[in-house]
Amino acid sequence: MTGMTTVNAIGLSGLRTAQAGMTSTANNVAGAAVDGFHRRQIHPLIASPTSDPLIQGGAVMIDSVVRGYSALATEQYFANHSKLLQSSTMSKSSVVVDKMLVDEAEALTKVLNGFFLCSCGCLSGPGFSDG
Repeated sequence: MTGMTTVNAIGLSGLRTAQAGMTSTANNVAGAAVDGFHRRQIHPLIASPTSDPLIQGGAVMIDSVVRGYSALATEQYFANHSKLLQSSTMSKSSVVVDKMLVDEAEALTKVLNGFFLCSCGCLSGPGFSDG
């Protein structure tokens, strides 16, 4: 395709995508009062641009039609999955911190006990004054 033909093809694909969107909207309005009907959304996809440097952009086509219920379920799944991963990470981190605080042989408790033992020794030394 060259020049004007490419521009016409891009314009036609955009009009067809807009028509599919209008058809989907009309179906959503018509089916709104029907029990069990789920809203549908059109997901357009922009094709790769042409090789002609004078043409900016590319054709548009319908990538998928997604039911509103499916989109809601997917969104809720990802939100809950994210919370699950976050709680798993927090659980692993709390185990590490718990080991650091509880294990007297090699962890933070040993260091803190040494610090307080040393500070008590400094306080009871000859240079200590209480006022």
